[in-house]
Amino acid sequence: MLFRMVRKTFGCLFSLLVVFPLLLLGLAVATVHVVTMVIEDKIEERTGFKVDFNDVDANFFTGKLQLNGTKVGNPKEFPQELFLKIREVTVDLDLWSLFRERKVFEELAVDIDEINYVRNKDRTLNLQQFLGAVPLAVSE
Repeated sequence: MLFRMVRKTFGCLFSLLVVFPLLLLGLAVATVHVVTMVIEDKIEERTGFKVDFNDVDANFFTGKLQLNGTKVGNPKEFPQELFLKIREVTVDLDLWSLFRERKVFEELAVDIDEINYVRNKDRTLNLQQFLGAVPLAVSE
């Protein structure tokens, strides 16, 4: 009888102290992975440029996001495959702006390692096409 109570208590404690935190950690990792895939898909959908994030560190409580080893590929109509190679992107998002139409970034820092300017057969510059597809609104 006593053994069953101890085993039951230990099982509950084990679940609370080990299993539950591991499940939360797994959920957090899966969430970051899903968010990364959504961001990559949205950028490609909006611009036509394929994006690949090597490493993502996100804090959903503070709105900080750090992307390391990002590569941006040119669309197929450009002769060179790579457009940008970015060492690090740091984003500090105003979390309340997620609930509004206009998103507000408190900080956006981009450390570019390599950029390749090329023209397609129509003489359009890849940078020109990329910036034309990205809606930018900057204010102080």
